[in-house]
This record gives sequence, structure tokens and C-alpha cells, in this order.
Amino acid sequence: MATSSMPSTLGLSPATAQRLAQLQQAVDASGSYAQQVAAAKELFPRHNRGDRPPFREVRAALSSMCSGLERCMYCEDAPADEVEHVFPKDLYPATVFVWANFLFACGRCNGGKNARVRVFHPRGGPSAVDVTRAPGSPVVPPLDGDPLLLDPRREDPLDFLWLDFSTFFFAPAAGGSSRDQQRAAYTIDVLGLNRRSVLVRARGGAFGHFRDHLRCYVQERDADPTAAALPQRASRVREMSHATVWAEMKRQRAMHPELARL
Repeated sequence: MATSSMPSTLGLSPATAQRLAQLQQAVDASGSYAQQVAAAKELFPRHNRGDRPPFREVRAALSSMCSGLERCMYCEDAPADEVEHVFPKDLYPATVFVWANFLFACGRCNGGKNARVRVFHPRGGPSAVDVTRAPGSPVVPPLDGDPLLLDPRREDPLDFLWLDFSTFFFAPAAGGSSRDQQRAAYTIDVLGLNRRSVLVRARGGAFGHFRDHLRCYVQERDADPTAAALPQRASRVREMSHATVWAEMKRQRAMHPELARL
């Protein structure tokens, strides 16, 4: 499967990029596809440690890409503490040490997604097939195709998703193509974004917190545009969880009179 178009060394030092390339070469050279899968599953846990290079730097770089204070790149709620593969190593050993294939996720999202994969097969087509390998099945390459799961490192999820402020559920964005609608629905389902009630409640709470901060910001700005507290309040907003809620408040402001006024 094709990897992200993002340069594989972006954000990493040459030494770390070289070490990841060496580890990937070791997997690639291990033999057959099944042997490469075995090598990926053996080598990645051995090297994926925060106390040693190259993953000390990988984790630091991924942390800087998270929303809020190191929140999961999928749910934006729980702390990100696991290096997650967009393309699972059990199915795609050729990307197990590829930098563009890494995300920083929480254990709940990483475990829930696990090695579940759906793709459009053939590429460019409208039909989606599940290529997840069932336990005990032969270790053979999956069908080639375009992945359904949204990749927040190279795609803006809000191009595909819409957050309903009456329920705080995500839904496929209106007006998208059939493929876009399927991708949105699959991402919502596989990550449990609506099924996990704690996430729904947290998005509702984030909405209230963002709105209250915005009210205070406007009041303080109107009282004194030079107030020293304004940058601090703006910084606190950037550190809050559920940055997507804030982005949707800006995108949907014309639909909500109070947000429009603020």
C-alpha cells in the first residue's frame, strides 16, 4: 500500500531518520512477506521505547504535533502515549518504521483500531472491502487499495466530518462524495467516536469551556485591548482538549447567534 506523501524524514534529525531507515531495511530484507510480518512484530516492540533513540525523538516529535496538552491524535481526549501505525504492522510490514506512518494515540484508540483495515478495492473504485486478517488465517499480503481510515497527519478530518452541536456526535459531512461519506462513517465507527459516551460528554464539556473562555476574552479585550492577560487566555485555549470542537465553533459560527456575536 502506498504510504503518505509526507516526506519520511520531516521533523526528524538525520541520525534518527537514518536509524529508522536501517530498521526498515532489516524488515524488508528478512525474507518472504510472512517473514517480514514476523520481523516487524519482533523488531518494533524491541525498539519502540521512550528511553532510547530513535523513538525518544520520534515520541517528542509526535507529541509536538498533538492537539492540546499531548492529546491523542484520534480522539483528542486521552493522553497520547502509544506510537500507533496508520497502516498496521501486522498487514503492512513495509511501513513499520516509516515516519509518515506514525501517530501518537491513546491506548483505547490504538487498541480499538488494532489491525482493522478496510480499503477501496480496486484503487479509485467505490467498493470497500475488509482486509483485516482473521486469527489463524494464512499470512498473505492484503488486497491492494485506498484506505478508508482518515489520516490526521496528512488529511483534515473536518473535510470529511461534521460535529452536531445538539448531540455532540460526529457525522459524515454533507455534500461529500460516496467515498468520502464511507471514509467518514468508517473512521467514526472504528475509533468509537460516537459509541464511547465519555467522548461525547467530553466534547460537550469542551464546547462549554471554549465558549466561556471566549466570552471572557471578548469582555477583557473590549475593556482593555492591551491587557496582558489576553495572550495568556488565548494560550490556555490552545492547550485545551478537543481542538476539533473549537475548529467547528469557528466553522459553524454563522449557524449559532451567540457564537456569531462572540
